[in-house]
Amino acid sequence: MSAFYIEGCILITIHNNKNRISVEGHADYGPYGQDIVCSAISTLLQTYIESVANLSNDEIKYSIGEGRAFVEHKALSVQGKVLRKSFFIGINGVATAYPDNVQIINSITADDMGESHSNVLDEGGNENGSY
Repeated sequence: MSAFYIEGCILITIHNNKNRISVEGHADYGPYGQDIVCSAISTLLQTYIESVANLSNDEIKYSIGEGRAFVEHKALSVQGKVLRKSFFIGINGVATAYPDNVQIINSITADDMGESHSNVLDEGGNENGSY
């Protein structure tokens, strides 16, 4: 897997859908190669991809390219769901620390996850929060 840098926009937008996570844009927090916000998002996304591949039996598809990245999956195992929630705890931390540079758009519901509770986390990592 290669690192990615998202260039050309003012904001990183993370779309959270039932079976897809997509990342677009550039945080514009610092110059190319020195942007700590882009670096944090990149690292969290790459860690999520590698974690699902190495710590679960779930199959994912992903693409990391110039200006955007995405991860797609079918129904996740318990391990995969934990890894996805962990990814969003980290992403939420970055979005909370840098609200002018990171935006999270959720279009996922509890029914989408097959659970009776939401997987949306507040800034403390608690369920049923909102971004």
